[in-house]
Amino acid sequence: MDNNGNNNNNNETKTDFAAITGASVKQPRAKYQDNVQVALGELKDQVQKRNTRAYGRKPDRQEGPAVRNDNPVRSDRRDQRDQRDQRDTRGPDNRGRSQGPRDQRDQRRSKVAFGRDVFVPHQIAQGSSPNASTSNWLSTRVPVLHPDKNLAYTGTLRIISIGGVGNVNKNMYIYEYGEDIVILDCGIGFADEDMPGVDFLIPDITYLQDKKHKVRGILHTHGHEDHIGALPYIWPELKCPIYASKLTCGFIKTKLVEHELPIDQIVEIDPDVALTLGSFHFQFFKLSHSIPDTIGFVIDTPVGRVIHSADFKFDWTPVIGAPTDVQRIAQFGADGVLLLLSDSLGAEKPGYTLSEQVILSQFDAVAQKTLGKMMITTTSSNISRIQMALDIAAKYGKKVAVSGRSMDQNIGVARNMGYLKFSDENFVPLEEIGRYQDNELLLIVAGSQGQYEAALSRVANDEHRHIKLRPGDSVVFSTDAIPGNENQTNRLIDHLISRGAEVYYSNIFNNIHVSGHAAQEELKLMLALVKAKYLLPIGGTERSTKKYGDLAQSMGYRKEQVLITHNGDIVEFSAQKDQIVTPRTVGKIETKDVMVDGLGIGDLSEAVMHDRQVMAEEGMLVVIVRVNHETGAAQSGVQIVSRGFVYMKESSEFINDIARLVDDILDEEKNSSQDWNVLKRKIEDRVSKYIYKEIKRNPLILPVMYEV
Repeated sequence: MDNNGNNNNNNETKTDFAAITGASVKQPRAKYQDNVQVALGELKDQVQKRNTRAYGRKPDRQEGPAVRNDNPVRSDRRDQRDQRDQRDTRGPDNRGRSQGPRDQRDQRRSKVAFGRDVFVPHQIAQGSSPNASTSNWLSTRVPVLHPDKNLAYTGTLRIISIGGVGNVNKNMYIYEYGEDIVILDCGIGFADEDMPGVDFLIPDITYLQDKKHKVRGILHTHGHEDHIGALPYIWPELKCPIYASKLTCGFIKTKLVEHELPIDQIVEIDPDVALTLGSFHFQFFKLSHSIPDTIGFVIDTPVGRVIHSADFKFDWTPVIGAPTDVQRIAQFGADGVLLLLSDSLGAEKPGYTLSEQVILSQFDAVAQKTLGKMMITTTSSNISRIQMALDIAAKYGKKVAVSGRSMDQNIGVARNMGYLKFSDENFVPLEEIGRYQDNELLLIVAGSQGQYEAALSRVANDEHRHIKLRPGDSVVFSTDAIPGNENQTNRLIDHLISRGAEVYYSNIFNNIHVSGHAAQEELKLMLALVKAKYLLPIGGTERSTKKYGDLAQSMGYRKEQVLITHNGDIVEFSAQKDQIVTPRTVGKIETKDVMVDGLGIGDLSEAVMHDRQVMAEEGMLVVIVRVNHETGAAQSGVQIVSRGFVYMKESSEFINDIARLVDDILDEEKNSSQDWNVLKRKIEDRVSKYIYKEIKRNPLILPVMYEV
C-alpha cells in the first residue's frame, strides 16, 4: 500500500505510462510528452525485466490482444478506461477545468512505483558552484522511472568504513563504484586519556588522496558532532558538494563560516526528492533520533540496493519532527534490498528505547526540588532536549542563559530555522545573571562529556567568570558518557558533588536521559521492514556489533549474512549477468588516528604523543648545560629542573647526584669532537638509567644546551 492508501500489488503491476509525465516536470505537458514518447516503450520492457529479476518477484501479467480478448466484458471495460485515461492526460478542458481524480491517483501511484522525483545537480557535475544559478539548478527535476539506474547488475561496489565500526564516533563511510565515490558522514572522534593535549580525532582520508576527482559528494545523516564535526578539516582536501537535511545544513554552515570556508557547496536535501550522484541514486526516509531532521539513505547502485540507516530509534512521539517513516522503509524493503547498514549501539539493551517525551516530566520534578540555580547539560546539538529545558523555564517563569560557544551557536541556528520555540523575554545574557535570584535562573551549560576547557568543567573548578556554584544549586546530566569517555564524565560529576551541588544523572535518576539509539526490539523491527539479504552493523562498540549479529541470527539470518567488519576493511559486492556473488573482504586500508591539537592537524607523530604520555605519567627532567661561546666547550655546573617528577626542595640530594653525573659525562667528552646531538643522547641515556636504578621511574629527560 502506498502513502496515499492505494493498493500496489507487486505481482500484478499495470502502469499507466502516460501518467508518468505528471506534475513534477516544469515543461508544458504536450511538449514533454513529445520528448518522452520514444522512451515509453523501452520503459515498459524495463519494468517487466525488473520485476522478474528482483529477489524472487513474479513477472507482470502479459498484455496484448490475446489477453484483452479472452473476456469481452472485461475487454470493453478496459477500452472505456483507456479512453477515459487518454482524455485525462490532455490537461485542462476548454472550460479550464483541472484533470480528474483518476489522473491524480495515477500520478501518485507512479511516484510510489518509480521513486518520486530525481534531483540531478548538473552544475556540480560540470565543476561549477551550486549557487552560481540557484533557481535554475534547484528546479532541474525529471521523473524517476525506476530506482535502478542500470537494470543489469554489473560491476563491483566497494564499501569502506573509515570510522564508525567498532566505535561510536568518527563516523565516515566510503561507497565506491567504478569512477564514482560518495562519502556518508564526516565526524570527529574523542581523544582517549592516553592522548594528552589532543583536542579530538578526525578520519584518515589517505585512501582518497589519489581519488579526489572521483568524489561526487559528502552526504550526512544528521547533525551530531560525530557525524559532521570533521568537515572543516577534511572538506578543504576534497572540495566536493555537501548534502544534508535542513537543520544539519544550518549546523554545517556555522562550522564552515567559523573556519572561514565557503558555504556555496552546501545543498539541502529534501527527503521527498531523489538525488543522483554518478552511479549512485539516492532516496531518503525520515528517522527519529535525539536530534531533528535525521534521515536514512536508500542507495540504488549498479550492483543492487543498499539501505544506510545510521543512528536511529522508533520514537512515536518525538519532541520535534516526525516519527520514523515506517511505511516508506517498508516500501523500499519490498523492492528488494541487497545490504542494510544499521545502527547497532543499542543491541545489548532489551526491549524498546523510551520516547524523548518522558524526559520532560523529569525536568519538571527537578525544577520543583531545586532551591537555587537549575543547570542542564546535554549534547550541544540535542535540540529536542534543549526545547524541553526551555519549556520548563517558561512554565516556572525562570530566565534562561546559555554558557558554551557550541551550545550558543546551535541554539541560535535552530531558533533561526524555526526548530526552537521560545520568547526573547525568557532569555538573558550570561553576563547579566547576577541581577537575578538563583531560583529565578535556568542555565543551559555545555560540557556534558567532562571536557576540560568546557563551560561545566570551569564551573566545577570555580573558574567560570559568571557562574558560581552555591548550596541549593542542581546540575542535570541529560546525556550519558560516550563509550570510552566514562572516567572523564564521572570525575566531573564527583567534583560537582564535592562542591555542594545536587547532581542528577541516569544512574540515580530514571529517565533523566534516554538514548537516541534503537534497542533490541527496534533493531528487529528494522530488520523485518527492510528484509535485506546481507547486514553490516555500524555505529557501535565491538560488544554491540557482536550482539547485533546474534539478534539477526535469532530472526533467521545465517552467520555468513552478517558482515562483522572493522575500520579500514574493504568489503566488495560484485555482480556479473545479474548474479550477485557473495560479499568478501578483499583487503584493509590504513586508518590511523589523525589528531587535532589547536591549529595542528595530523602533525602529532607517535614520538610526540609518547613524550606527552611520559610527561603526563612520569614527569620531566630538564638538564641545562652551558657552552663556552669562544671555545665551544661544555662547562661544568649544570642546572637541573624537575616538572612533575620530584619536588626539588625535598629531593635536593638526589638532584645534586644527577648534576654530578652530568658533570662527569662532560669531563669524559671534553676532548672528543663537539657533536652536541651525540652528547645530548649520552646525557639522556645515562641519566635515565641512573634514575630508574635509584627510584624505578622513567621521566622524560630533556638536555638543553645554550651558549654563554
